[in-house]
Amino acid sequence: MRDWLTPSEACVLGQLMTAPRYGLELVGGSGGLLSSESVYVLLGRMARKGLVERQSTRPARRGETGPERVLYRATRVGLVALRCHLELERVRTEG
Repeated sequence: MRDWLTPSEACVLGQLMTAPRYGLELVGGSGGLLSSESVYVLLGRMARKGLVERQSTRPARRGETGPERVLYRATRVGLVALRCHLELERVRTEG
């Protein structure tokens, strides 16, 4: 049986259940599952699937270099997918 979400996707959505977060915040809260090198690729893939969306951007401060900071939030589809994934895991462990 194919899983609804990958472990990385479930980790991201679990963190986004309560509040939007920046990509590097998701890395910090992942317990080592996500890396700074892969989190934005993952978030892009999840956005294409409709699981997350970019909520807003914050431009870099004057004099700072680098890209804008983007907040990500779970969509309704993402939250439903997470609930289904967690229920499937619960049923699997109960046997």
